[in-house]
Amino acid sequence: MNVKNNVTLFILAVLSILFLVVQCLYFLIYAYKKGKKLGIEKSKLDGTIVTGIVFSFIPSLAILATAIMIMQSLGMPFALTRMNFAASIQDNIMILETVFSSFGIKLSTGVTDETTYVTIVWASVLSVFMALMVFPVALLLMGKPKKEKKESKSSSSKIKLPSNLGDVIYSAIVAVFVAVAIAGQGDAGVKADGAGVLSVLTLLSSFWCVAMIQKLSEKFSIKWLENYSISISMLIAIGISAILVYSLPESFVLYEWRG
Repeated sequence: MNVKNNVTLFILAVLSILFLVVQCLYFLIYAYKKGKKLGIEKSKLDGTIVTGIVFSFIPSLAILATAIMIMQSLGMPFALTRMNFAASIQDNIMILETVFSSFGIKLSTGVTDETTYVTIVWASVLSVFMALMVFPVALLLMGKPKKEKKESKSSSSKIKLPSNLGDVIYSAIVAVFVAVAIAGQGDAGVKADGAGVLSVLTLLSSFWCVAMIQKLSEKFSIKWLENYSISISMLIAIGISAILVYSLPESFVLYEWRG
């Protein structure tokens, strides 16, 4: 019996998708009715819905592509369920690659052993539960009132912690990228895929681009530019990496300490 495409798993995957669809429709209808009660114009409400659909479509394509890749190794039920509740591409790929490597296989390899499959599924599920447990606790601790400090201490010297769940999740993703760039293990037969000079330079370039774009958006009051700062920075960082590869000595720019 192919455990990856078991009928029971298919049914559970479909139920999870239906649950999410019903939940989204419920909150959409509730928000729409609430907006009309508050006196918001119907055209604005309709425009907001259309904008939300359009800006959700493009990221969904990348998520779908990741789901198709996971289907090849872990089957359709797991891929649909995983991407349904944890659609972060970085989280899915990094966690699965880590578990796969512990078995000495690649993510593109089809899993046929039941013990291996169950272990990978458990590791993936537990990673989601860890996020659900850790982040709320962190938010609770950050929300506790602190004792007032002496007035002599400048308020600008205080460290600003993330104020909502989205900021916490983003901070965690950034931390993962930093860790991979500094200590990520690559394939010995592939150049510049592990932690090394190029990965660190690319990371620093991306951070620099984000800072510059946010400064420009604040100085010239370009709000939309700030919203796309991460996407634009990633593209610029890729371009900078390509320039560095062709302009710097190969022995330096492709040097890896975790290749």
